[in-house]
Amino acid sequence: MTFGREVDHPADKFAVGNWRRAVDGLPYLADAQSNLACHVASVVEHGTHSIFVGNCETITNGQAVALLLYANGAYATLAEIDR
Repeated sequence: MTFGREVDHPADKFAVGNWRRAVDGLPYLADAQSNLACHVASVVEHGTHSIFVGNCETITNGQAVALLLYANGAYATLAEIDR
């Protein structure tokens, strides 16, 4: 895993995974279930973190897969949560 850790060169963040560039030049992970490209609307500083709030410009979805969710303190599928 590369993201979330310091790297020597910014390009090293993209050394692992099937990264591609969208028409607008933004990098995206081609194998991700979904990709969202957002325009940053605001940044909220909280402790040691920055929280980015964005307006989605484009959303792309990959092939349908069974979702794994975390709800009510446990991992579940969507069908299990609907019960």
